[in-house]
Amino acid sequence: IIGGSFTLGDTESLYTVNALFPFVTGSIIGSITKIESSTSLVNINDFTYWSSPVQGATIGSVFSNANLNRVYYWDQAATSLFDGGDVGDPTVIYGEWINASGTMTPVRGYISEGPTSGSYPQRHTVSFTGTPNNGTLGLGLVWNNDGNAYSDYNLIGNPYPSAFDADAFINSSDNAAIDGTIWLWTHNTQNNGDPIYQYTTDDYVSYNLTGGIGGVTSNIGSGQGFMVRAISNGQVVFNNTMRLRDQNTQFYRGTETKSTNVEEKDRIWLNVESSDGGASNQILIGFFDNATDGHDRGYDGIKNGASWISFYSKIDTLRYAIQGLSSFSMDKTVSLGFDTYISDPLSYKISIHNIEGILNSNDIYLVDHELNLTHDLKQADYEFNVDGAGNFEDRFTLQFTKSTLGVGDLELDNNFVVINEDSELRLRSNSVITNIKIYDITGRLLVDEKLNDTEYNIDTHKIKQGTVLILNATFENGAEASKKAIRF
Repeated sequence: IIGGSFTLGDTESLYTVNALFPFVTGSIIGSITKIESSTSLVNINDFTYWSSPVQGATIGSVFSNANLNRVYYWDQAATSLFDGGDVGDPTVIYGEWINASGTMTPVRGYISEGPTSGSYPQRHTVSFTGTPNNGTLGLGLVWNNDGNAYSDYNLIGNPYPSAFDADAFINSSDNAAIDGTIWLWTHNTQNNGDPIYQYTTDDYVSYNLTGGIGGVTSNIGSGQGFMVRAISNGQVVFNNTMRLRDQNTQFYRGTETKSTNVEEKDRIWLNVESSDGGASNQILIGFFDNATDGHDRGYDGIKNGASWISFYSKIDTLRYAIQGLSSFSMDKTVSLGFDTYISDPLSYKISIHNIEGILNSNDIYLVDHELNLTHDLKQADYEFNVDGAGNFEDRFTLQFTKSTLGVGDLELDNNFVVINEDSELRLRSNSVITNIKIYDITGRLLVDEKLNDTEYNIDTHKIKQGTVLILNATFENGAEASKKAIRF
């Protein structure tokens, strides 16, 4: 029974477990104020995803220090017209950001821009005042049932003034209408005005039963809004059994780790990052007895949105940020894709962020199908070059045994021969060579020559002795060949 003011700070919790004796209103005052703070915002246009931990909080009071015309909720059922431009007629798009006003709805998620006063960078601190939410709370979901996996997202949030366990939330039979992944928004924060687009984080980070990317674990803090994807008609439900006590420091804050007490599983996290500008992206691959190599609710999380670069695994045509497969075996392979929206020629690096379980004692190889190159990621990061913006959906494969590449693997044998001599490589072929590219073992392009001959000599005196070289030749008949050599 609260007879006066009762305020809880950003990382403090009000933990209530008995739904039969909730806080009440009327002659017995049951109002609290729960303070929440965002991660550091670079400028006023940075959005934060929120959810109210109390009943009766209003948009006007909670976001009084922000532009109320820039507070929204997501309506997946709304339709809007996208101008098709040269394509033709406008296309109907499901989903719309709707300006929010009035009393905040429990379980619904909202987004707001940063404070209108003060200097940036700064955190956005808000106060929710009302009767604390408790017991079972639900919200209806929008499911378009149109076969499009990207048209069924719903913005919801933690309805309690305490953290909750995402695993319990996902595993609840009451939540069978969602696909079992949650997506949290990160700020695509620009560092400076460099022409090489300066962004520090990716788009949405995600979590499911396989694990989380971007530092997310199963502890989701109070006031946190996030996306879920509907897979059928129904609702999303929270109850007190999902709540956590003494663990309310997990409001999403970029790359900060939310918990160090995480059960070790058979998992690998891979990062890709640009050599300039700080663009990065992360994916997670895991292996589980309860999963299959196809799509599994709760273990596979679709890649949601895109930043300046995008890294993903694939199941059929769908892209995934998190992929859970069946139990680990040496013959497993995972198709990986990479997209970049940076127009400048740039080099990128793929690296192992973390390994757990059985993968600690197994080889990890990345196959670059464009270069016909198999690289040991445990020995070194893999670097490759891209001429500009582009989509490379099937360029890479993650595997756990080494494959041997050579002329015998080619569809057409042009009797391509490399004669390795001191400071020179002599190329000989029965067919006309139209192009030769030479890479080092990291994928760095060293030579790119347009040819029109069956013989060619390459000066290698500027290449460090002992360097492993990959030679990719293209012939006038359209065939390609790959050879390895060592700089003598």
